Amino acid sequence: CSSDLSEYGVLSAEMRLTIARMDSGLSTEDALIEMSNRTYSVGLQNALMQIVRSLRTGGKISEAQYAKIADRNAAALYGI
Repeated sequence: CSSDLSEYGVLSAEMRLTIARMDSGLSTEDALIEMSNRTYSVGLQNALMQIVRSLRTGGKISEAQYAKIADRNAAALYGI
């Protein structure tokens, strides 16, 4: 990998492992799902699964994130 991942600690190690799995032939989706299953961070799990859903549907990740933020804001505003 050409970018330096060393400054992000555990996340760097996870990214190196995920990239290695993809380099060995595992699909991007499956590698990201594996990473999601290894992490205890709910936020990272959600982000990874959002990427997987976008890859599967051909959707734009940025648009999906905006929709998720809007849903969260509406829930906070209306107490749902």
